[in-house]
Order: sequence, then structure tokens, then C-alpha cells
Amino acid sequence: MPVKFRFNLETVLDARRRVERERQRVVAALEMERLRIESRILLAQREIAAGREEVRAMADCRGTASITLDMVDIRRRAHLAGGQMMLIHRLSLELGAIMRRLQRARADLLEAARSRRGVEILRERRWTEWTDRVRRAESGELDELSVMRWGRDDQGARRSAASMDAKGGFDCGATPYDRTQEVPEVPT
Repeated sequence: MPVKFRFNLETVLDARRRVERERQRVVAALEMERLRIESRILLAQREIAAGREEVRAMADCRGTASITLDMVDIRRRAHLAGGQMMLIHRLSLELGAIMRRLQRARADLLEAARSRRGVEILRERRWTEWTDRVRRAESGELDELSVMRWGRDDQGARRSAASMDAKGGFDCGATPYDRTQEVPEVPT
């Protein structure tokens, strides 16, 4: 019986683990790219909202402090907002492409995990079978040792009884039991 458990498909399991780790890295990279694009979209939306608030604040101040709205400044802000809107649109398209790639990468990762898990389940079964065989073998060896020891103890007891009998050590006036004799009944 082998002393150490050996799984003959360990290299296959290692290869499947490597594939799974690589696919996890791909998913992680795509997730980071998705988060980067989403943060850029949020930043552009905040800049647009801030520009609108500034124009509103300038319009509100016009009535109270007789500040005239500078049409050049409003046009510049509108142009910046338009640029931000185009940036948001372009980033949204990129985000859609990243999301499709991320979905495919997640499906690939799930398949790799299933493949690895299948080999791990096989390994666990083989481990259980191996431990059962080891336990049975050890139990058989212990049984054999017990039988050998009992036999040795029994032979030693017979020898010592025979030697004691020869020396007269066990003779207390009793006669050995003869199976041919009837056993007297004990009154009840």
C-alpha cells in the first residue's frame, strides 16, 4: 500500500487552475477598465452639471447686481458642455464594448471553474477511495497482529499451565473436567 496519496491527474488539475487564474486576471482587467470608463462618464456629467449651475447663478445675479450675461462666456460653456456630451457618448460606446467583452470573459471564467471543479471532484473521490483502502489494510494488519499475539499468548499460557501442572502447581485436588462425564444438576 502506498504511503502517500498520489493523484495521477494532478498535472491536469494544475493546468486547469492556471487557466482559471488567467481568466480571472482577464475579468479583473476588464472590470478595472469598466470602472475607469464609468468614472470618466460620471466626471463629465458632473462638469456639465457644474457648468449649468454656473450659468444659472450668473443669470440669477444679473437681476440683482445688474451684471450682464456675457454671450461669449455662455457660448464657451455651451461648447464645453457639447464636448463633454460627445465625450460621454464616445465613452458610453466604449463601455458597451467593454461590457460585451466582460460578459464573454465571465462566461469563459465560469467554464474554466467548472472544468477545474470536475477534476477536483474526481481527486476527492480518489482520495476517499485511497483512505478507505489504507484504513482497511491497516485494520487487516492490526487484526493479523492481534491474532498472532493471541496465539503467542495462548501458547505461552498453555506452556506455563503444562509446566505448572508438571510441577504440581495447579493441582488443588481437582480433577480435570472430562466431557464424557455428566454434569450434576444443581438443585433449585
